[in-house]
Amino acid sequence: MSNSSVIAALSDAEIADFFPGEMRAEFERLVPGYRRIQLPLARPDEWYQLWRNSPGSILVSAWQTPSLNSEILPAAFANWFPAP
Repeated sequence: MSNSSVIAALSDAEIADFFPGEMRAEFERLVPGYRRIQLPLARPDEWYQLWRNSPGSILVSAWQTPSLNSEILPAAFANWFPAP
């Protein structure tokens, strides 16, 4: 597998949740040299620049990974999760 096009956009907590114990080492053995984007980003606009300039063929992502095709503003979440 070509490792130059694999991006893991995960926070430290997400790595701990999804790749506990030896699973992280196993992932790193399977995909050596993958590019990690540590989330959350200090500047959210960095994500769009990074993805436009150097997209990956494979994206390993979780809850904090920004959308690929459009910006999601915090106000949009109100529509997804209406108050009870």
